[in-house]
This record gives sequence, structure tokens and C-alpha cells, in this order.
Amino acid sequence: MSETTQENIGAGTPAASRSLAEQMQAETSLKAKVNTLRTARQAWEADELAVSNHRKYEILAETYRLLLSSTAEELREVAILFDISMNAATPAASIAVKIVFGDTDRRRASSLGKVLEAAQAKKKTPEDLVQWIKDEGGVENIRLQKAKSSDKKPAEIGKAKARKQLKPVFVIPAAQAADMKDGTDGFLVHISRRNPDSGHDVLFTLNTDAVLNAVFAALAKASEGEEAPESESETRSVEVNGVTATGLKAAMKDAVQA
Repeated sequence: MSETTQENIGAGTPAASRSLAEQMQAETSLKAKVNTLRTARQAWEADELAVSNHRKYEILAETYRLLLSSTAEELREVAILFDISMNAATPAASIAVKIVFGDTDRRRASSLGKVLEAAQAKKKTPEDLVQWIKDEGGVENIRLQKAKSSDKKPAEIGKAKARKQLKPVFVIPAAQAADMKDGTDGFLVHISRRNPDSGHDVLFTLNTDAVLNAVFAALAKASEGEEAPESESETRSVEVNGVTATGLKAAMKDAVQA
């Protein structure tokens, strides 16, 4: 082996095996450091991230197949076995995603659930799903497209969900609500505090647009990815200002579980 060849190997080998941190330390200018990081990021996106995303899409495609071949009731039964969080309004697509991907990351579960809902709406097959997601620019792009399909503001979305709540969880006797002035749409916000008897004392009621819109927006965000429930729960009653109504124990149990 020639001396020149040995020099080339000696000069090239350490550079090829250097870590990113070592490469960064070797650079002296900010521009060079940025270029090094950009190159590393591009290589990661083209190789590691691409492979990781492809695998995630494959798992999501099989989750989609699971969704299409199961009933909502069957998915709920399995979700209960795995202690998956859900409520009566959680869509089947979100339940399927939570079963497979877990429910600790609510944002991820919501995003992937929306992808499956969009796939259902477009009548995609499980075999089409991976390529469709790639063609659409990824999960986030599909999620944003679904969000942009409605021009409604968060407060309007939340208000619509509140209107769909057909049956109340609690009932305040009319005599106790006489001085509570509701807002334009019949809504008002109650501020309550748990009392020593485990009931709740209503301390204030508010009906200003600012307060109501903030609550509606919060409602829309809290139930993101879920349809507002056509409530099937039994109407409950509570004790307000000393007036006893039936169902207090059951109502408080629902409140605690919620």
C-alpha cells in the first residue's frame, strides 16, 4: 500500500466516524455549525425519520383495517380491557387508535384518529392508506385539512356542542334559579365549590359574552376529535342552597367520575 493511500485512509476514517457533537466542535463559525446541523437534519429526514414514519403508517393502516372490520361496541369492549380512557362521545376511529397506540399522548391519538376518519370519509382502503398519507403530506397535513373544513371559530364549535347536549347532568330547581340571568342563547356559567357534605354550592353565575365564549372555546378544545354527545345519561338532580332534590348521590358520583 502506497504512502499516499495510507494518508488518505488515515485522514478519512476519523472524519467518517466522528459524532455530530465532534463535528460541531470542529467548526469555528456560526454558519458552518448551522450547515452541519442542517445536513444532519436532512439526512435524518431522508433516512431514519422516513423509515420510522413508513412503519408508523403501516401500523396505522392495520389499525384502520381493525376499525373497518369491527363494530364500535366491540372496540369499546376491548378498550375497557386495556383501561383506555374514553367517553360516550369518543369516535370509533379514536378508540381504535388509542387501543393500538395508547392514550397517554392525547394529541397524537386525536391526530391519528382524524386521519382514519378522513380515510373513511374518502372511502380509502387499508391497502391505500400508507400511500395516501404520503401523498397528502403526512398526518399533520391531513389533520389540518380536516380542521380547515370548518370556518367556525372555536367558541361557535363549542356552543354547537353545548346545544347538542340534550339532557342535563344536573338540575337546579326553578325557585333557586329565579335570579340567575342567562345569556342570549340561554347559557350561563356557574362557579361552584364543593361543600363539607360533598355537594356543590353555586357561588356565582356569569353570562357575559367574553366568559361564555371562553368556556365554549375550552369545550371545543377539550372535546377535539370527538363529536358532542347526544347524551344518553339519566337526568340528575342536586341540592342547591338548602333545597333537596332527588338523585344527589348519583349526580355527585357522575361528577367525580367525569
